[in-house]
Amino acid sequence: MSRKKKKKSTPLKIARARTGSGNLLLFPLLFILTVVPLIVYLKVIPVEGAALEIWLSEFNWDFFSYYKAVFLLIATAAATVIFFLHRRQLAIKKSAIYYPMAVYALLILLASVFSEYKGTAFYGFPDRYEGALVLLAYLMICFLALNFVQNEKHIRLILGSLFVSAGLIGVLGIFQFFGLDLLRSEAGKILILPVGFRHLAEELSFTFEKHTIYATLYNPNYVGSYMAMLLPLAVAVFYYARPRKQIYASFAFSCLMFAALIGCNSRAGIVGACMAFLFLLFFQHRIIITNWKRSISLVLGFVLIILVLNAVSGGRTLRTLASIVPAASGVEPVEGLELRDIVPG
Repeated sequence: MSRKKKKKSTPLKIARARTGSGNLLLFPLLFILTVVPLIVYLKVIPVEGAALEIWLSEFNWDFFSYYKAVFLLIATAAATVIFFLHRRQLAIKKSAIYYPMAVYALLILLASVFSEYKGTAFYGFPDRYEGALVLLAYLMICFLALNFVQNEKHIRLILGSLFVSAGLIGVLGIFQFFGLDLLRSEAGKILILPVGFRHLAEELSFTFEKHTIYATLYNPNYVGSYMAMLLPLAVAVFYYARPRKQIYASFAFSCLMFAALIGCNSRAGIVGACMAFLFLLFFQHRIIITNWKRSISLVLGFVLIILVLNAVSGGRTLRTLASIVPAASGVEPVEGLELRDIVPG
């Protein structure tokens, strides 16, 4: 009797299996990058426990945080399920980054379990539902992305999704700076209000200052931190772009991210972006110098943006920039930001 030889999996087949699984896993990750930052929808939440002692009312009218946290957790759970379904086909990459991640996760759990206020520890505080569950989801997303982003196509999908979301946030923010806020419009209020609360559309008031960008992230400082991460990435893509269309598109995107960064008036975000640019300059100084025409175009574009935003805001932009250095030497009160920036009328 002849024995049938078992077919061995070739490296090519294994690579294809891994790539296919990676593509499947990318769907929830792409959803997290593209959709979650854009979610703005009302959720009325009773304030209980320790939060009730310092909150302004018995209910939190949350537009920006609760549903972001919910959909982040759902998408992370879906990605985790996909990971376990394909665990036999995919090998976990070896990385030293797992050790600090594990330590951080352990500290999160210990701090939450032994906290006197477990509800706040696990679920977060009103207007910022970013408790232990969300923090652990961040770590899981990091682990999943590390193991399933395997090739250049995956990187392009990740960056493309991130840039789409950031572009929409930037455009919305610029419109807000110029007083054309979609969320303040009648159509915008209908989009962010559940059916049972749409009778409050006319009474809903927004108390953000003029010429301030909060986009879909609620706090201008959150916008600043977001743009401080996106701007250096956009600039790096601009320097490495080759076809003319990519060069023009990455230049326009870099300018949009810069305008949103400056327009949100977040000094912390601006300082963070400056630090990121120092690292970019240190590691990429050769390509920056070699592509001096692109460097000059960026500088001129950024200067023009500052001048335009400053003129529109009546000098506020330059005052904010000028206050960065003095603010670093002491603690100053945050101007124009109340504990609750969206309230029913």
